[in-house]
Amino acid sequence: MAVFTLRSLKKDFGIKEILKDASFSLNEGDKVGLIGTNGSGKSTLLKMIAGIEPIDGGEIWINSGAKVIYLPQQPDLDENRTVLAQVFADSGEQMSLIREYEELSAKLAHSPKNSDELLSRLSIVTQQIEILGAWELESNAKIILSQLGIQDYEAKIGSLSGGYRKRIALATALLLNPMFY
Repeated sequence: MAVFTLRSLKKDFGIKEILKDASFSLNEGDKVGLIGTNGSGKSTLLKMIAGIEPIDGGEIWINSGAKVIYLPQQPDLDENRTVLAQVFADSGEQMSLIREYEELSAKLAHSPKNSDELLSRLSIVTQQIEILGAWELESNAKIILSQLGIQDYEAKIGSLSGGYRKRIALATALLLNPMFY
């Protein structure tokens, strides 16, 4: 089954035509390498597949069960964040729910005011966390980071080498679960 298919894709930057009538299909389980000289359109093609760069012609079909995540060559990381905080920064709804759960729990522990309202909201947030599988977010992040050779989760991004920064960006992308389902 195809994860995505490109048909007669075109991309032109005015001075240079990057893609002309490009067609390609990626099937589940395929492994692909993109090779080309600088400026030949490798990054542009990936950005078009991810929906970041518009196409000038042709069509891109992405299977509704696929999740495409683009990882830039030079990831934009906050140098003041810790490794774990950076990985969580793009965890979107999952991390937002975990934070809200923690805030509601703290309010309940320190102030019994509006406890019925707080308990009701806490119940809703807990259900959403369970549906999204967000309880496992931190452990999944640490597993991915350790598999990429990163053990110091509290290290500041600014103190890390370029190679480690790219690994952190990769961990962030993998935590978003870009799998075919």
